[in-house]
Amino acid sequence: MWEHIEPGDYNSIMNTGYRNIIPAHILHQIDTDTLYALYTRFLEQYGTSLYDPNKLGPWTDVSFHLRGDMDDVSFGASSRNGLIQPWAHGPSPSTDLSGMGSASWAGRLLGFTSESESLAGAADLTINLATLRGRIDFTKLEHWGVNAAPGPVGSGQMWNDGDLRYGVVVRGNTFTQTGGDAGEITGAFFGAQHEGMGGVVERSDMSAGFGGTQ
Repeated sequence: MWEHIEPGDYNSIMNTGYRNIIPAHILHQIDTDTLYALYTRFLEQYGTSLYDPNKLGPWTDVSFHLRGDMDDVSFGASSRNGLIQPWAHGPSPSTDLSGMGSASWAGRLLGFTSESESLAGAADLTINLATLRGRIDFTKLEHWGVNAAPGPVGSGQMWNDGDLRYGVVVRGNTFTQTGGDAGEITGAFFGAQHEGMGGVVERSDMSAGFGGTQ
């Protein structure tokens, strides 16, 4: 069993004094690293036997980030020791999405393959405003080297068959997938009048953030 972190060395939710300052649901980096190592490196290799931190293998405190910025939305992903964390954020709309006809958003996807290779492509969302259902397509997906900056469109290698396509449903100002390719989509609209959209797509072979504007 691992010992608790020394309070003088690290901020951690395992330190009693630190828990009184920071809410328990917020993980510091060392807590994230510990959980990630426990449930991947150790459990995958040693099962339920005693854990030996000296068998952790190569480990770094440096993370690699990909970020995209558009009007009303920022998005991207980070990669560190094989842990990929996609994200997207922006200002909340003043009302729920509604209206007549359809609305479309176009933008980009940025993330990593399961091997930490940089990944990028196009992201296009179309919603029928009457039914609040639609589709999101990620196309022209390319990958580059491990922790490499994505190059111009067309300069990378095609990832799998080059696209992912999902049906989506809107609830309030968020949307989730209703079908399509494997993976999970979690998205939202941003900007006072829903000018932006963004979210994350997570699969066993890639994780990425995406964003776009009307």
